[in-house]
Amino acid sequence: MNEKGYRYTLGDKELKNRFKKYVKRHVFSGHKPSQGKPVLALVGAQPAAGKTKAANALAARHPDMVVLIGDELRQYHPDYTRAMRENPEIMPEVTAQASGKWIGMSVEHAREKGYNLLLEGTFRNTEMVVGNADEFANRKWGGYTVEVSALAVNADRSLLDSVGRYLYSGEGRWTSVAAHDEAYEGVPETLKALEKSLSISRAVVTDRSGKDLY
Repeated sequence: MNEKGYRYTLGDKELKNRFKKYVKRHVFSGHKPSQGKPVLALVGAQPAAGKTKAANALAARHPDMVVLIGDELRQYHPDYTRAMRENPEIMPEVTAQASGKWIGMSVEHAREKGYNLLLEGTFRNTEMVVGNADEFANRKWGGYTVEVSALAVNADRSLLDSVGRYLYSGEGRWTSVAAHDEAYEGVPETLKALEKSLSISRAVVTDRSGKDLY
C-alpha cells in the first residue's frame, strides 16, 4: 500500500478468487474450446496504435476466438473505482500487478482447454512474446497454430491518440512518452524474432483497420 491506502499488490488467494468470480467469466463467457487445431493470434504495436480494431478484424477470421485484452481486466481490481475517481493517472500502476497475473491465469486456462486465443500487447518484451509463441506451438499443449500481426502506425499519430484516449475515453489510460517510444522501437525487433521462429505459421504487418500491408 502507499500513503493513500491503494493496494498495488494483491495476495495469491485474492487474485485467484477474483479470477474465478469475475475475470474468467469476462474473458471466456460465450466461448467454447476449439473443435480442431486451436489458433493463437498475437497482435502487437505501441500504445494507442489501434490494436483493438485490428485485433477484432483478425479474430473475425477464426470462429469463436477469445480476445484477451489486459486493460479490460483492470476494472476487477478492488481499488480501480477509487483510483479512477481520486487520481486516474496512477490507476494503471495500481492495477498493473493484478491485471498481469490475471492475463497469465487466462492464458493458462485457454491453453489447457484448447481455446482459440488472441493476445494483444505492445511487443515491447521480445523474449516474452517469442516464448509465448513457442510454448503454444509445442505439441504438449496441442500444437497451436500461431499467427502474428504487427501494426504499422506513425508514432506521432499514436502519441496524439494516447493523449486523446486519456482525456476523452473516461478510462484513465495514461501512457508516458517514454513508455510509448520504448514499445514503438521494440515492435520491429520483436517482429524480426517472430518471423525467424519455427513456431510461427503466418506473420503480417497491417494498418489499424486490420488490412494487410505486408
